[in-house]
Amino acid sequence: MLRNILLGNPKSGLRPPWRSREQQSPGLCWNDRMLVGICLLLVFQLIGEIAAYLLNGVVPGPVLGMALVATASSMARRLGVFNNVRGQVASVSTVILGNLGILFVPAGVGIVQHTDVIRGQGGAILAVVLGSTVLTLTATALAFVVAKRLVGGGANG
Repeated sequence: MLRNILLGNPKSGLRPPWRSREQQSPGLCWNDRMLVGICLLLVFQLIGEIAAYLLNGVVPGPVLGMALVATASSMARRLGVFNNVRGQVASVSTVILGNLGILFVPAGVGIVQHTDVIRGQGGAILAVVLGSTVLTLTATALAFVVAKRLVGGGANG
């Protein structure tokens, strides 16, 4: 009932004033797809957190969740199922990545608030940041090469 009030009811023709006629289709609208996608990502992160807890924190939960999403997406693609769900997760991921800069604001505020720590430990912090950046770039490049070989790496792929 609440869904009919907020999103409208296609059978009765009733729609809230903020919904256009195009959004009145019986399929999922953009907001619904985003909601399904973000819920799926959160469920996989929860599963990853539980697995990390059971493994005594050897691997962080979000990393396990991300690996599970990638595995599930790959299996779904190979089996030819859940194509619409993969699209929903992809649309959420695109929006999140597009707004990733917002997530760096708290880190910037933290840096400004702790300038005394940065002055005292600046060299060590710089070494760790540079080292981890090099390791991340190397791991990303190697992962790309391996994935490209596994997929087949055609002219368009």
